[in-house]
Amino acid sequence: MSFSFGIKIFIMKKNLYSLSILLMCLVALPLESTQAQCTQWLNPTDSTGWTDFNSDFGGAPCADSTGCPFYEINLFEVWASEAYSIDNFIEGGMYAFSMCNGAGAGSWVPEFTIISPSGTIDAFGPGDGDSCTITWTASESGTYLIVINEAGECGGGPNTNTDNGFPAITCLGNANCATTCEAGTLTTTGSISLCSDDATFDVEATGVEIPSNGQHGWLFDNNTGGTGALDGPFILLNTADTATYNSDLNGILSSNGLPVFAGRWVVKSVTYSDPSDAFGTVCSVSNDSLVVAFASEGPTIDMVQNNSDGSATVVVSGGLPPYSYLWSDPDMQTDSTAVNLDADTYTVTVTDANGCTATGSTTVTATYRIEELKELTLLPNPTSGIFQVQLTLTTPQPVRIHVLDITGRQIYRSEVQSGSSNFEFDMSTHPPGVYLLKIAIGNEILTRRLVVAPQ
Repeated sequence: MSFSFGIKIFIMKKNLYSLSILLMCLVALPLESTQAQCTQWLNPTDSTGWTDFNSDFGGAPCADSTGCPFYEINLFEVWASEAYSIDNFIEGGMYAFSMCNGAGAGSWVPEFTIISPSGTIDAFGPGDGDSCTITWTASESGTYLIVINEAGECGGGPNTNTDNGFPAITCLGNANCATTCEAGTLTTTGSISLCSDDATFDVEATGVEIPSNGQHGWLFDNNTGGTGALDGPFILLNTADTATYNSDLNGILSSNGLPVFAGRWVVKSVTYSDPSDAFGTVCSVSNDSLVVAFASEGPTIDMVQNNSDGSATVVVSGGLPPYSYLWSDPDMQTDSTAVNLDADTYTVTVTDANGCTATGSTTVTATYRIEELKELTLLPNPTSGIFQVQLTLTTPQPVRIHVLDITGRQIYRSEVQSGSSNFEFDMSTHPPGVYLLKIAIGNEILTRRLVVAPQ
């Protein structure tokens, strides 16, 4: 190979990386050499090293569960008076740089200088006695310069373009790869309800870092009352960090003879290092979670009834009781019957115990205003004992008062014919909650709410 062609190959195959060398920080010679340390070289410059190990392998090797890899560049061979800049050395790690393979290996005797990130020299000399390898222990973490000169020819000599083996680096001990394991942060948090068999939910985690030979998974935990699937927490293995599932985990449960999800399950992101023992090697679990309530059906509104007395009642079936109610009137009433409504259209939202909802509406066409009623007083309200209804009429009328619980069951009934009346009821034996008063004056009816407070 001609000199000019050799230079072309040399320049094409090696990458340049600038690294200033602190020549004032040199330390004493290692025991294996009594020669003056050589801190001079020519290529790629007199203060930088080739970065092919960084671009090809990501820097110095580290040991994982399979051992330490042997990184060798076989596109070109080492020439005298050059340096290699290699990142990611680990303090305390034992490393070996070699140039033993290749057609030109052994063509001249090398002398090595190992320069640490701070500029001190970790090792210097002919190496391990095989004329092609030097072993040393890194005193620092970071980027090292590996300088190779021809013995006795510091910074030059006749073999600056003579091949002498493929450059290679490996680790021999105490250079374990850093364990990377992070389950990430869930972006899909809070609570969600799936109210049909074909409904789906999304899970996503950002910042997931999977350890070497490990995987990412989703942890499903039924500690909030979930049923179906497996009896207890389990991990769905080898998943992406973004996924969409239904109550059958997209067919995974049924294909394994397992029932679909029901009730409330907590979902978290996990990473683990050994797929054959995922639970035993979990190394990270997300702090946040998604709570999914699974239901085959939600509530159904059978009817929203205009009671023609300034009130409206919703009738519900299906889903999982108990139900909660929210009306669209100014008071945002929360009972199955909304009272004291003006003529208007009202919407009610019903939510069952799974968080599934249904919405219905009705139009209240008339609110009865009783002309004969001059004054009406309800006191005390709320009450935990005696409750009085005091009313005054412009003309004597038959008066009937019914006290109903929230289910419509009658608790008290009282009737009198008078122009003014005082009705008294004892609520001390009845449980706290909301009750309804239906007051009939003649042929007209009005409704009021009564709140019984805890004693």
